[in-house]
Amino acid sequence: MKTKSCESQPSYNMQPQPSQQSVTLSEACRSSSETDDIGLEDILCSDQLASCPVLVTTRPWRAVEIRSDGDLMKLYTFIHVEGFNRANLSVYIHKYFPKDEDKANRLIQFTSENDVISENMAHFPIYVAMLCLMWKERDKQKLKEMKSLKTFSQIFKEMIAFLKEHYAQKEVNKVGSPSLIAYLKRIEELLGPIAKQALNGLLENTLVFGEDDFEVFPESKDTACRVGILSQEDRITADTDTHERNSHVQLPVFFPHKLFQEYMAGVHLASLYESDCDEFKRLIDQVVLPKKEEFRYLLYFTVSQNRSIATYVMNSMLQGLRASQKQLDLIVDVAFESQDPDVAALVKDRVSSLNIEVAISQNTTAHTVAGYAFIGPHVVGLQRERDCGPTMSLDVAEIISCSMQSLKKASLSCAFHQCFFETLAKKEKESKVSSSSKIVMHV
Repeated sequence: MKTKSCESQPSYNMQPQPSQQSVTLSEACRSSSETDDIGLEDILCSDQLASCPVLVTTRPWRAVEIRSDGDLMKLYTFIHVEGFNRANLSVYIHKYFPKDEDKANRLIQFTSENDVISENMAHFPIYVAMLCLMWKERDKQKLKEMKSLKTFSQIFKEMIAFLKEHYAQKEVNKVGSPSLIAYLKRIEELLGPIAKQALNGLLENTLVFGEDDFEVFPESKDTACRVGILSQEDRITADTDTHERNSHVQLPVFFPHKLFQEYMAGVHLASLYESDCDEFKRLIDQVVLPKKEEFRYLLYFTVSQNRSIATYVMNSMLQGLRASQKQLDLIVDVAFESQDPDVAALVKDRVSSLNIEVAISQNTTAHTVAGYAFIGPHVVGLQRERDCGPTMSLDVAEIISCSMQSLKKASLSCAFHQCFFETLAKKEKESKVSSSSKIVMHV
């Protein structure tokens, strides 16, 4: 927690109009340190910065809303949100496993090597805490399976399954018994209405629900809260006035993170393919795909359910296909989530007539690079401007090896992992680079 003077530091994270103070919230610490950080507890107890208003939130998506608030923007010319990030990850994990450093290090290695977790989940404490719990309680076989997870859908499917099993085993303490299996099936049935509500909320841009939204199926809501798929405020806030306290107050109900809601929504949307196929097609073609970037993760979780669903969605996405990298990036991202070789072959065939040039910039995710490697299109141009870890290095090598005959130009700057060169050397024996290719590597 650092204070910054408006006169001496014009480029701080929260820059108010003259005569106002500024505070940056970072990792909560108990007391002042050698780096001039002020403990979060010191501020909350008014021991420090008593005259400076400080807002603390544990929900990053709420922080984004606060940062975008029009009234606040009139007071502050720039607001930047800071908090838990990947730099805190190893510290958090070691604190979770204080007596098992080896186990902590193996989890840290897993999170760093898994690109989906490293880029998209490692900076959210809720996911790190869940991964720690899973790492602690899963047996060796389950941990081995966890290490093979590649996609958002696989990771969330595993997380949701773990939450259900973890709760069920508290109620029925007989692992593998018929009673436990029956209890898990009952949980699955009760979560059906929650998945439907998740989709309805997502389509209406609703992230926080009222209790009345679940009044038709209260047992489903209560079960989802106990499992950990839903959360509900359990108290009336101090600023609620007396009249509201004496009347019925709606306690907010919400998913722990938007990706939880999107996963459950994808499960329900996919279920419509069997129960109401016309409605499924209407939602995909008329609601979801016109806003496909907004519903990116909904598409991910929907196509992962089965091949028929993925094939229908991909055929719809491939209509009117152009050689636009933004469009192609999303297509390979969605196809990658399906993890279906037939879907990959479908996409590869449909893009075969295009002159595809792939630019891997600082904003390109490892997920997208993995998507291109999964599809294996014949690329004519490849440009890379970001460092690659082990997984992405392998994927870039795979993209090049799939395009040996078509690749005309490749410009590869920044650092590669050693496995990139090993893979290319192996592939070079199997196929030849086009004689007209020009590959420039900046080492």
